[in-house]
Amino acid sequence: MKLRLEHCKNVDLMYGQGNGSGYWSDPVDKRLIMLEVASIAEASKAIEAWRDRNGLGGGNMAKRCGEITIGDRVVAEASYNGRVWTPYDHSSMEEWREKSELVVTK
Repeated sequence: MKLRLEHCKNVDLMYGQGNGSGYWSDPVDKRLIMLEVASIAEASKAIEAWRDRNGLGGGNMAKRCGEITIGDRVVAEASYNGRVWTPYDHSSMEEWREKSELVVTK
């Protein structure tokens, strides 16, 4: 199982808050990371640790950041806050409304 960790500039930090870079501070990890995880609970802890290590907020999460995959199949998605959700089709608002949180014991 793999967890996708990828950040991007936050537009709010480019025009108004922050130093104009799109980040609160310079991220440690500069590239996409596909992290091997043994469980959903491990993925939840890993995204929080990655977020904190890089000084990121929710607006810095790239579109596919947090995807948890087995092979080519997305089996769950982790939010910036460590919550893990059932996967959904990002192009469908109806499916987004029905998205539900998976209970993770940390």
